[in-house]
Amino acid sequence: IYASISFTGEYKGLKYMAKNFKHPIKKAYQEKREVLFKRKDDPIISSTFSSYTTSGQEGERDSPYIEIRFSLEKEPLKYWHEKTKEFNVYFILHYQKIDEPTKFNDYYKLKKFLLKQWNLTQDLYIFLVREIEKERRRGKKQKNAIFNRIVGFDAASVEYWTPPWLYRVFFGFWKLFFKLFLKKELLLTFHAGEDFVDIATGLRYVYESVYFLNVHRLGHAMSLGVAIEKYLYRYSRVVVRPIVYFYHLLWLHHLTVEYEELSIHNKEILQEIERFLSNYGLQELIDPLSDIIQQNSPLKNSSLFLNSLYKSLGFFDFLYDKTFQDGKFHIIFNKTFSQEFPDILLAMRLNKIVSRIHREIGNSSQEFEALVPLLSNSSGIKREKQIKILYKIQEVLIELVNTKRIFIESCPSSNIILYNISSFLNHPLLGKRNLLTTINTDNPLIVGTNIQLEYAIA
Repeated sequence: IYASISFTGEYKGLKYMAKNFKHPIKKAYQEKREVLFKRKDDPIISSTFSSYTTSGQEGERDSPYIEIRFSLEKEPLKYWHEKTKEFNVYFILHYQKIDEPTKFNDYYKLKKFLLKQWNLTQDLYIFLVREIEKERRRGKKQKNAIFNRIVGFDAASVEYWTPPWLYRVFFGFWKLFFKLFLKKELLLTFHAGEDFVDIATGLRYVYESVYFLNVHRLGHAMSLGVAIEKYLYRYSRVVVRPIVYFYHLLWLHHLTVEYEELSIHNKEILQEIERFLSNYGLQELIDPLSDIIQQNSPLKNSSLFLNSLYKSLGFFDFLYDKTFQDGKFHIIFNKTFSQEFPDILLAMRLNKIVSRIHREIGNSSQEFEALVPLLSNSSGIKREKQIKILYKIQEVLIELVNTKRIFIESCPSSNIILYNISSFLNHPLLGKRNLLTTINTDNPLIVGTNIQLEYAIA
């Protein structure tokens, strides 16, 4: 039995989501959550684990494999390590996602957010290195040592304002750390395609989790199973901020370059990017005759240049500059950048362009762009054609996820509540797609479920 349990403590994202629930048990869900998070003594140990344990011979406890997920700070890690020693429990550590749009739109707020993730990463690194050194001094390996119980990293909470590539170097760092210090492969998860509004963003984040983060599992990923035309009856026109639309267009263009099935749309997407950037006086950035493209030879045309721009996402000069400080932590981060971006000089140049566009468009007072349902009204591409492109993208992503054998963590009861599904029979994934899917509880005490119930539902 595989069970994934999430305990997140302060969960700011749910405060936003709670205001937007349209589900009949919204009130009950919110009341239960508030009661739990006000209690100082976490009730999970006694209330939840009892449903995962069975009595063995001579009263010994035997439990299936269980994961607990919580925030990146060392204090929750120490707490759960101490409280669960008697159980067969492992940990996945969560990076926080952005909890409001201005933190992504405003480049300086985004910088502040990422620097906070850097500091959290450094603090956890120092703690784990000390724990590893303690074990070495003892001269005896402990199977349940705190660092051996960490099996993965993740990022969860409201996904809409947090593209996966923001965590590219952080996930890469931990993979390298575990390889160097513990001689084992670290498994990675990312929550994507769960609480999207426009279906395109739900699909984009699934793709970017695979492409930029090389995840082994996806949290929920319901966008892969959504019946697109049926979904568009509810959300046929979704407005997005201009900077979000820019990254959205970069992704679409990238797909038309990388996948033959979508290559016929390359010219149309390129024209839309040119139209969009011209509204902000930035069209020269992708002009084949521009100095920028000429300097970045062999990127001698707009399409190759834009695809390289997309591939460079996740490189931030203010993070890279910090890697030149003294210490093993900074050396490993520097190696991470070298692995993720083999041509560092090119990545730095492209980062300057992306950050310039982000700064100029992110704080723009211009009206939002409306996706109808994939591109702006101004794109000139008819709605019917946009829907066909969406279907093709979904097919490409399903094939990609299957080929790479990436598992999807499905949580039926949680999905029903958070995603506002009218019935278990309408769940986008279960029984409808040939995808590698595990069945999990998500947050069992809050949702009011256990693993046996979730299997019964499925």
